[in-house]
Amino acid sequence: MTNSIIARYFNLSTKEISPEMHLIYDCMADSLILIDLFIELESYYHIKFTSNNIENIETVDDIYKFLRSI
Repeated sequence: MTNSIIARYFNLSTKEISPEMHLIYDCMADSLILIDLFIELESYYHIKFTSNNIENIETVDDIYKFLRSI
């Protein structure tokens, strides 16, 4: 489901999403898109991102790692 959420925010198919994709440089995310993405992930997974978590998330794989760590 994570890939589906990410794909929707960046107008990509789930098959185009790869762990090494950089959210800003490859996905062309800006801060507003990232905030919306994190809010949706929080809602879906019933979690809370902190500013420290967000500062360390640069790639799709960073999102996966964070989600696995909780």
